[in-house]
Amino acid sequence: MGTAELESMSLDSKDREDGGCASAAATLPDLALLLVLEYVAAYNLDDVVSAGQVCRHWRRVASSSELWRHRSLRSHGLATQAFTRVVTFAPRLRAMDVCWINQISPEDRAVRKAALLRSHCKLTCLTGVMCHRDSTWTHRLLALHGAHLKKLEVSTVDRQALQALGVMPRLRVLQVSGWDAELYEEPVVVFPPVREGGIGPGCLDALEVQGLPRATTISMLKASRRTLRRLNLGVGTTGAHEKTHGNWPRTCNDLSQVLADCCLEGLQELILYRFAGCYHTTSECIQQRSSLEQQFRFCLVTCSDCSPYTF
Repeated sequence: MGTAELESMSLDSKDREDGGCASAAATLPDLALLLVLEYVAAYNLDDVVSAGQVCRHWRRVASSSELWRHRSLRSHGLATQAFTRVVTFAPRLRAMDVCWINQISPEDRAVRKAALLRSHCKLTCLTGVMCHRDSTWTHRLLALHGAHLKKLEVSTVDRQALQALGVMPRLRVLQVSGWDAELYEEPVVVFPPVREGGIGPGCLDALEVQGLPRATTISMLKASRRTLRRLNLGVGTTGAHEKTHGNWPRTCNDLSQVLADCCLEGLQELILYRFAGCYHTTSECIQQRSSLEQQFRFCLVTCSDCSPYTF
């Protein structure tokens, strides 16, 4: 057998092997193939799965609406190449956690942040947002996805990010914490009441709020008075030496009246969040909860400290 024939047989064999690999990859479920692609991108195992095979099957995975509907992308656990590939080529991605994006190296951080701002995906769930790390990028990210977000978790919120919440038309679940001294400077941010039948932040189903000014918190509650079902409120009790509103929300001596004035028609669960310096004693907690239970007879009232297993 001549050299040319041997080379031809070798090429035919290689084609069959490549075809076999491609066929095997094509039969994998989308989720399994996605995990393979992530692994290859993280460890550059080009000798196991070629770059050509990755590109050949990536578009099928990226276009799988069923896959991305139930999958949240984290900003850690993936190599930067894999992360940017997902946010660039998976337009159906809907949920993302960006909590750790500021904890990685500056070089990778810049690449990932730029990729997120270029992405064509329309996030409906965004968690782990922290304004104090990079406020400019955070504001741009919220502006990019604000029209689609249904669930948002944002901490160390600043004035501009807080105002952005007021123009998110689909928002239903919100976790927001402040404690920024700038938020307490007059005039504080207040949310206007929503017109009858309107949409937006006035249609929240669940709200967790901590460290916002009293007027801001009240306006947020009033805006969602018809739809709010679950409220997690960071607030203290009266306090041994505090009989005024000056130290809200760490102390509060009229919480029952405050919430009554908000007219929360459908509230079903109220959790009093006692962390972050919120003043709390057992006796005053019992008194505060008793008053709230009388005000909201069909609402479950619990304390994160006194009722830890219901929190």
